[in-house]
Amino acid sequence: MSAPRTTLRPAALAALLALMGAGCESDPAPILSVELIDPETGGNPALDVVVGTLRVDVEEAGASRCQGDPVECTAEVRNGSFDLVLPIREVTALSRVQAYLEGGDRPRQGASPLFGYRESLQTLPVRVPMLAPGTCVPLGGPSPSAGGLPLMAVGRRDMGVAVRRNIALVVGGLEAGGPSARVDRYDLATADVLTLDSRLDPGLLEGPTRGLVFTEDLSLFVAAERAVVYRFEPESVPVPRRLSLHAGASERSALVRVDADRAAVVAGTASDGLTWISRAGGTVSDEVSEVAARLTAPRTDPAVAALDGGLLVLGGGEAGAPTAERVARDGDGEAAGFEVGEGRGGWLAPGPGGAFLWVGRVLDDGSIASDTVLLTGCPRCEVRPGPTWDAAREGVAFTVTEAGDAWLVGGGDPASDVTERIRWTDATPRFEAGPTLADGGRSGASVVEHGSGVVAVLGGLGGPSVGLRDDLELCLAADGLDPF
Repeated sequence: MSAPRTTLRPAALAALLALMGAGCESDPAPILSVELIDPETGGNPALDVVVGTLRVDVEEAGASRCQGDPVECTAEVRNGSFDLVLPIREVTALSRVQAYLEGGDRPRQGASPLFGYRESLQTLPVRVPMLAPGTCVPLGGPSPSAGGLPLMAVGRRDMGVAVRRNIALVVGGLEAGGPSARVDRYDLATADVLTLDSRLDPGLLEGPTRGLVFTEDLSLFVAAERAVVYRFEPESVPVPRRLSLHAGASERSALVRVDADRAAVVAGTASDGLTWISRAGGTVSDEVSEVAARLTAPRTDPAVAALDGGLLVLGGGEAGAPTAERVARDGDGEAAGFEVGEGRGGWLAPGPGGAFLWVGRVLDDGSIASDTVLLTGCPRCEVRPGPTWDAAREGVAFTVTEAGDAWLVGGGDPASDVTERIRWTDATPRFEAGPTLADGGRSGASVVEHGSGVVAVLGGLGGPSVGLRDDLELCLAADGLDPF
């Protein structure tokens, strides 16, 4: 039996990390490489380590290979070099890696997203950016496919982003000349950005866009009066399909992934419409089906969360309309039986035991509320005041990590460099200060989880001397990586 190899090394030929797996004599062993990189330079992050330690954790097909810190998951680092074999048995399995580097001027940690063997990874390495906890770092090393920096096609804000494993599609937004119809593909595994503009039908979507992944291989994007589902193709251009939505659907609609094969597009601009979107199987022409439903009242930019196979919808209505409603799976809305006060927009940050924190809502006078609304015990939902958001501001990027932490990134006018996390103790939420953005503020940026609690921040409007940004940066909270 010949063994397929995946080599993992610090960049710039500093040292070698080999991932060994099982293979067959009759087939050539696939070889993948994984590099530890300094995200700013793309080079070796261990150059300042004279004597130190590298510890890794590896998850393969959902199982940890390094529980109990076995010898094969640690290595001594000397003068920036080390030698370590990771216990990955099959390179075609979905795996992810965490790395902890001690020594040098400060500890560094890094993580990969899920990755598995594919043809392009024989020439492009999986790259694991190493960050000091409590910092944000621009992604400045050379893009492996293009040679230049990993940048979007042009600077823009208010893009829709959907992430499936290691591939993020970045769609639409606003650029200097107005609404953008551009599409970029950001590969989190290789830290590589590829513009797809010339490879897709132009004008499928343009302007401010919202997006999400709602099945294993389908992503949904909604802009003004248009919606598109992209089918993920790991080695080629994603295949788009237009959808028919309810009247009033727009970039102000809420998009929610309800379960493994279902999503919902809710309201929009003064709309009482709701469209359930589900996987129908078959070819791309009939990949999804759309079912129309109705809310109790027209809503603009409501806050929505998945709840018990259906939806919880808050705010966005006119005076006299219920401020909260529930929607059963594939059904219409009905008044929830409790009220949450004025407001629209913002986010419902999920907590344990059916808890949600409504944060960032827009009040009737157009200001961003610093007070929050806490709902516990849903679906019955008891409502009470939540913690104060002292740095309330518009234009914030929001995401929730796999571990359940909600990140609030940038925003404001002028653009802020502040980040925060919403964290929970039982059903009690709190705001925690996060790392400061690296190169000034960003407003209207997008943020996604890179892996294990590391988040990637894309684009946005910078300060007056910066304008619209086409770059990316990575942030890691002070308490470090989230364990597998």
